[in-house]
Amino acid sequence: MSKIRLSIKVQSLLALLISSVLAVAFFFLTSAASDRLLDRFFEKSKYVETKSEAYLDAFETFIAGAGIAADDAGAIHRWQENERSVAAILYITRGSEVLYDSLRSDWKTEYGKDVPDAYFGEEYINNDWFFKRTISFADGDATVSFYSYFDQRAADIAWIIEALLSAVLLCAVFVWFIRRKINYVIRLEEEIKILETGGLDYPITVRGNDELASLAANLDQMRLALSDNIRTEAAAVRSNYDLVVAVSHDIRTPLTSLALYLDLILTGKYREPDQVLETVEKARGKVTQIKQMTDQLFERFIFEKNEDQPPEAPAPIRAIFEDALSGAVGYLEENGFQIKADVCWPDRKARVVGEYVSRIVDNLCSNILKYAEPAQPVLLSVYEYENDLRIRLSNKCRRLTEQPESTGIGLENVRFMMHRMGGACRMTIANGVYTICLTFRCTTDE
Repeated sequence: MSKIRLSIKVQSLLALLISSVLAVAFFFLTSAASDRLLDRFFEKSKYVETKSEAYLDAFETFIAGAGIAADDAGAIHRWQENERSVAAILYITRGSEVLYDSLRSDWKTEYGKDVPDAYFGEEYINNDWFFKRTISFADGDATVSFYSYFDQRAADIAWIIEALLSAVLLCAVFVWFIRRKINYVIRLEEEIKILETGGLDYPITVRGNDELASLAANLDQMRLALSDNIRTEAAAVRSNYDLVVAVSHDIRTPLTSLALYLDLILTGKYREPDQVLETVEKARGKVTQIKQMTDQLFERFIFEKNEDQPPEAPAPIRAIFEDALSGAVGYLEENGFQIKADVCWPDRKARVVGEYVSRIVDNLCSNILKYAEPAQPVLLSVYEYENDLRIRLSNKCRRLTEQPESTGIGLENVRFMMHRMGGACRMTIANGVYTICLTFRCTTDE
């Protein structure tokens, strides 16, 4: 089952969504946990009481040092403004009279007008959770009531820490995803540098199922194709080198003989005309051998140069091969060979290169003339096998007193041309019988 491909953009959005969900979940979990811990802490400790007492101590020191009256709302308000480290409610009473109320003071300071007595103070003035202390003011003693939000301050700090940790978690998860992708890109860059230095055997890492993975897979396919091309080219270079070396070596023998014959004629070693004519005929035979070798070599390089030559349109098999094989049979019979043919033309079509078919038949005829025993018949079979056309030639090998010069390039050319047409060439020698079988692919294309 193939994996669903997700683009890097979609993966990034999913990573951001997952990071956000984790961060929000983390925030709520830590918030709930910190609330419980703070509640337990404030229940068991005297943190709020200690802080409140310290606040009132500071307020009392300020009143005593500055000689502030209990109803000096402006001075008291300014002192509270300077003590903004914590939110607090502060009011001062003398008997039933409210001399200062921090909430009223804020209102009066902002709007510059009196506020009715029913303002907020009436709602909390008798609450017993306020911390109370009698302080000596410049105009006499008064009761100071104070309520602070030290616990809320701790909760606010905890909330800020939780929010920061959640933001860090969100960034960490998202950066983890981005870092994996960046590391993958860095690794691909390193592997590409290895390819640039010629390390084509080093595979490209394919990870994931996104654009980067597709790019890595394409790079790896390119690596394999390039490696195959280099090996194929190296093999072709070696083959051509070996071929040129072999032809050069084999041409030396007839060239040496030709030079010897010409030297004999030039030096006048032969005085009878018949001897001179015989030597000339031998020299002519060596020239013919050299020409055949060079022609085959030239033919091979022509084939390699025209490697893009496409097959012709599909045509009936009988129309393609009948004339070429009939001409070959007639040519061999003229040279003293007996042909036994077993031909069954299949009602099929094939795609071939006409020039290649002619050259293949000529090469096969040349081999038969060189190596076949004329006293034994040459067997020719044409038949269909597993939807392919097969042409098979068999002949008894001749016992040669002198091995003819040959580079084997003719047979190599036949194999080369068959491969170009999508076919195959198979040669065997068993019990002195030489057999070559050509396989052509049939087609149903019109």
